[in-house]
Amino acid sequence: MQSKLPQSGMTLIEVLVVLILIAVITTSIALRLNLNPEKRMAEEVRRMNALVRLASEEALLQGRDLGISVDPDSYSFYMFDQLQQRWLSMETEKLFRTRTLPGKIRMDISVEESSVTWPDPEEDPDENPEDDADEEQIIPTPQILLLSSGEITPFDIYFEAEGVTAALQLHATPEGEREVIRHEFGL
Repeated sequence: MQSKLPQSGMTLIEVLVVLILIAVITTSIALRLNLNPEKRMAEEVRRMNALVRLASEEALLQGRDLGISVDPDSYSFYMFDQLQQRWLSMETEKLFRTRTLPGKIRMDISVEESSVTWPDPEEDPDENPEDDADEEQIIPTPQILLLSSGEITPFDIYFEAEGVTAALQLHATPEGEREVIRHEFGL
């Protein structure tokens, strides 16, 4: 004879639904932690510091001069080609591709204790984009040089984010030593 008592426990479908709910909640919490602008800014400073170190080591090991061009919201890596006597983009190398800062994080650069002014995007001397198609792409001269001798251009890059009461400064000396300095703003 079979017992007519109700069965206790959970079915496999119920267990899977609970696991999916736990995964969704955990993911949403992790995403919220990543949206903290101060943490995102600190992560970008760490990333740039590591990339500067790697590029400097690459320049030293490969015996070639590298450069970094910094804009308010992005930075790009370049290599100096001795044969062509010009800077070439390193965009094709995955590690040294152009990096764009997320969100409302901005950079300001000072090279060898001189501030760099950004061109006004509204003052474009050549308003005709059809002419640009025929011209060769102009690559800017990098503000930061990473020489094959191990020396680098001394620089300070200040990172700021909207809604954050502190700025982070990536400071580099000519010998290649770098440090991150935190600057608190008054409330």
